[in-house]
Amino acid sequence: GTLVLVAAIGLLGIGSTQNQVEQLYGDRLEPVQALAAIGKLMADNRAQVLLALQHEPHGAYVSLHDHPLSTHLEAIDRNAAEISERWARYEKAIADDSHRQMAAAYVEARKRYLDDGLKPARAALAEGRYNDANLLLLKQINPHYTDAAKKADELYKYQVDQGKAQLTAATSSYQQVKFAVIGLLLAAVAAGHALRVTGWPNRLAAGATALLPRIARRRIAGKVTDTL
Repeated sequence: GTLVLVAAIGLLGIGSTQNQVEQLYGDRLEPVQALAAIGKLMADNRAQVLLALQHEPHGAYVSLHDHPLSTHLEAIDRNAAEISERWARYEKAIADDSHRQMAAAYVEARKRYLDDGLKPARAALAEGRYNDANLLLLKQINPHYTDAAKKADELYKYQVDQGKAQLTAATSSYQQVKFAVIGLLLAAVAAGHALRVTGWPNRLAAGATALLPRIARRRIAGKVTDTL
């Protein structure tokens, strides 16, 4: 019975720990991966603007590009769409007010980056206004990108801190189950040793063996009395 109890507690503990690990992955690792991907895509969009500027017809580097300007403009569009998609999935996992406030601050910073910098620069490039696009890069895209990146870093730090807290809780839960199982096993071993030392099972068996003939005699006497 004790071993069954130990096994049951062990299985419950393993199941609980597994659930906590899965929750840690879903709650923290996936959002961190999303933030990293978003940061990479935003950086790539800024790089695409820089590369697009080199397509200026009278520029020194235009001959080094073996593709049209549209290659960079299309890359900007793809990146922006993927960022929006990844962010929409990220937002669904927001569960508390402090996290929601940080996320809202990031959304505002990215909106300024898009509306005041990236979108106007893309339009200027598409229209061949390379000087305007360059000014937008320096005065709008770069500072707004830096601000948005800081807000993303705050979200990243939040996720890491929460992940550490969940990992600590999962580790503590595992330790509690482990010590409970060890304690029960030790108790079972001690109880078994005590029984062997006192010889209680043997005496119980001997007593039962001695008692059986008496019970049999009484039953026989009872039957004889009933017959009379």
